[in-house]
Amino acid sequence: MYPELTNLLQRSYVRQLRHSYFLRLLTLGVIMAVLLLVIHALLLVPSYLYASTRLAAENRQLDAIANSTQTAQEKQVKTRFAALSTDATYLSRLSSMPTGSGAIRALISIPSPGVRISSFSYAAPKTAGADASMIVSGTADTRDALRAYTVALGALPYVKNVDLPISAYAQDSNINFTLTVTGT
Repeated sequence: MYPELTNLLQRSYVRQLRHSYFLRLLTLGVIMAVLLLVIHALLLVPSYLYASTRLAAENRQLDAIANSTQTAQEKQVKTRFAALSTDATYLSRLSSMPTGSGAIRALISIPSPGVRISSFSYAAPKTAGADASMIVSGTADTRDALRAYTVALGALPYVKNVDLPISAYAQDSNINFTLTVTGT
């Protein structure tokens, strides 16, 4: 055979053949890479499952250890701490709530000629935004004295409402009355 080979095809056909050969070779390489990637992914699935079950087992064991270390004293301390927290919340609310002595002091400071107070009761607000209430009972000499006392109570800045039943005005003198005062 001669050392010099002669190609009888035209150059454009040779270029086309070479191009199609490299295209087939590239396609085969891509298919092999994808196949290799899929095989590796399938081989990693058991490792993932093993790791996730180990993690779940370790978490369960950690929870069991945490629960077993709680002694009776720790539980008692937690309940005492919860009780102290609620007490602290209540005590902090007390500083912003009106006091009964302050309300009674304001009630006594109102000039009331002709009105004698026989009893009063104070009810503190149940929540921070609620109003306190006070019930005042007594005797008034005349209707005008009772009306003046009711108006004076209503004029106080922290009083929202003074409720006096209309039946209190039925008598002319020595009128027994019961007022309900609400406010902050």
